[in-house]
Amino acid sequence: MRISRALIPTALAALFQLAAVLHPAGAALAAGPRYFMKLGEVEFAAGAVKVNVPRGEGGAEGVAADASKSTLDDKAGPMARDFLREALAKRPEVTLELGASLDDPAAVKAEVKRKNLRAYELTLRVLKQERSVKPPPAGKKFQLLEQNIRLSLVGVTFPEKLLALGGDGESTVQIEVGNPINERQESEVLTEALKDAIEQAVKQGMAKLIAGPPKAPKSPPRKPKK
Repeated sequence: MRISRALIPTALAALFQLAAVLHPAGAALAAGPRYFMKLGEVEFAAGAVKVNVPRGEGGAEGVAADASKSTLDDKAGPMARDFLREALAKRPEVTLELGASLDDPAAVKAEVKRKNLRAYELTLRVLKQERSVKPPPAGKKFQLLEQNIRLSLVGVTFPEKLLALGGDGESTVQIEVGNPINERQESEVLTEALKDAIEQAVKQGMAKLIAGPPKAPKSPPRKPKK
């Protein structure tokens, strides 16, 4: 049974979302794509995946982390890559197609120059993927199934592989559940938390990329020599 849901982004991500609203990229994006993005693999930090969800009617509490890990968690990498593709495809300044063999650096550079694009390769790294069951809040009947995702998006120039952009995302999703908890409910919270965290990371990373590197402060005028 799904009664309620809570999406809890980090304060930093919320600030970047607000900045995107107050300072949109504007007319510059109307000219067409400016960035080609090559999607790399999704990486998981050591110990990132932790699951503490009792299985079956009256499942034991305090199940060891990963003891109840399901096949769903093995699918999280391909899911995250698909969500990253979806998030980037929504952005008019980004193209995911180049029209040249990505295995041929010379062809990539020539096509990027011809189309007046900048090319990057993105890696999504999942730092935390934890799912657990919380007791019912005061005055409530149902326990909470909680999924927390924390991840980072790193981009390097392609094919040169020089660090160029970064963004972070974190989301916690909760739904009220009965007993037993089924895989559909677990899939629901994992999907929503992944999508939300990836959207945050993409918004933050693209905002930094579009803004460009910070300008160096101007040096004070030199005093004439006496």
